[in-house]
Amino acid sequence: MHQEEDEYGDETFEEEDETPPSVSWKTIKFDEILLGERLGGGSVGLVHRGQYKGENVAVKTLFDRRIDEGLKREFQDELLVLSQLSHPNIVRFYGASMIPPNLFFVMELCQRSLFDLLHHCRRTIGVRRRIGMALDVSRAMEYLHSRNPPIIHRDLKSLNLLLAGTEGPVKLCDFGLVRTTVTAAGTVAYMSPQLLLGQPFNKSVDVYAFGVLLWEIFSREIPFNGFEVADIREAVVSGGRPTVPRGDCPREISSLMCRCWSENPQQRPAFGEIEEILQELLLSTAAATELEGTETTGDCLDDLLRK
Repeated sequence: MHQEEDEYGDETFEEEDETPPSVSWKTIKFDEILLGERLGGGSVGLVHRGQYKGENVAVKTLFDRRIDEGLKREFQDELLVLSQLSHPNIVRFYGASMIPPNLFFVMELCQRSLFDLLHHCRRTIGVRRRIGMALDVSRAMEYLHSRNPPIIHRDLKSLNLLLAGTEGPVKLCDFGLVRTTVTAAGTVAYMSPQLLLGQPFNKSVDVYAFGVLLWEIFSREIPFNGFEVADIREAVVSGGRPTVPRGDCPREISSLMCRCWSENPQQRPAFGEIEEILQELLLSTAAATELEGTETTGDCLDDLLRK
């Protein structure tokens, strides 16, 4: 039930199909990959550490023939999207193999997820760092939404944001829901009322998810943690939102998150405006820090890596 046109048309893939003729990417043979430990996985595919031509990479695999056609299609859809993207805040794509039985694609290897950084690290993360992480995400989303036709991510959350190095940047991954026609697909805690109600939707659903992500970055709590899915759905549809963080959360951030998760999709700002707000806030925060002295809060990712 997308309101926006599907960017890649209606092509389908049979069991024996390789790269669709309208899409081009570098074909990587399975014997060119040295597969390592499993890093994670979701509903579609497993992610392994690997090596490709001497470089450390991440390999998303779909090796099990028992996977049904729906999951296989989702895997292929993600490949179609990722292979056409190039942006500093989106994981780099190297190439893929769609030759059965070894279906996989190769991506940039990042060190950890934003979820891990926010929730598995006890030290303080500086305000500038948090603003900068949000700015990275807004840049990736502005890039997606500015394409013709726009790409709606549909699953923007901290688990799908990766840290590429000790100082960032934050990079967006997992494009498996971009082409889905299932309105209710996604992660409930980040889903807008429109998605939860099965209504037609547009780019504003990503803006809503960004508002929840902003709250998560500045509260360092998991959205709706401990709630049942049905309870989250009922709360959000009824207008319930997380309590706006206080303390070191800038008022510009508090205002922005509330605008992003507005009940009315038309009142949610576009990512171009969000990016401008965050860029200006980052510059003003940096200037204030220079006047007051160096920011004393450490970056816990740096600390962990030093250990």
